[in-house]
Amino acid sequence: ERNYPTVFISAKDRLGTRKLIIKIKQYAPRLPVRVSVVGYPNVGKSTIINYLKGRHVAETSPVPGWTIGEQLVKAKQWLIVVDTPGVIQPEEAKDDALLIIKGVVDPSKLEDPVPSAIKLIMRIKGFNPRAFMDRYGVDSDDPLELLELVGKRRGLLLKGGKVSIRNAAITIIRDWILGKLTYYYKPIGDDNAQEVNPNST
Repeated sequence: ERNYPTVFISAKDRLGTRKLIIKIKQYAPRLPVRVSVVGYPNVGKSTIINYLKGRHVAETSPVPGWTIGEQLVKAKQWLIVVDTPGVIQPEEAKDDALLIIKGVVDPSKLEDPVPSAIKLIMRIKGFNPRAFMDRYGVDSDDPLELLELVGKRRGLLLKGGKVSIRNAAITIIRDWILGKLTYYYKPIGDDNAQEVNPNST
């Protein structure tokens, strides 16, 4: 807050956007003003714009990369908002697994989603060992075997009855992006943080 004006909001719960409007007016050199909404894909940029406008004007989707080009939205008489496609740091662009964990890439567009899915599986199981049993009713300590079990359970089969490991990987990654696979951990150095069942929220 000292270095950058900061407002915490929840467009989903309609909390804090009034503070955001006040902050924009406070720092705008003059009115009317044009504001760009910039951030990772799939973090709710279009949802914020819709709430500022008061109705649905920017298309939203849980699929990363849904916003293709820039959109100009007149949110208020004095406020034009520019909705932009998600951006990714150049140093992160080559790390598919990191982008998957952050939920900012569509797994179906990956050349090979399996290695990223394996890293995601290991990360989830490290913090929430029952995540896959709770979600799919199957489990294994071997990520590849787990992919095969999930594929069988979901009927993701190729010709001849062989499991499509690729489609199983995409399924797991998408469930992660949609919040159907979860884990949690205490913030580093916060010994007073309460432990919460990730499936209770």
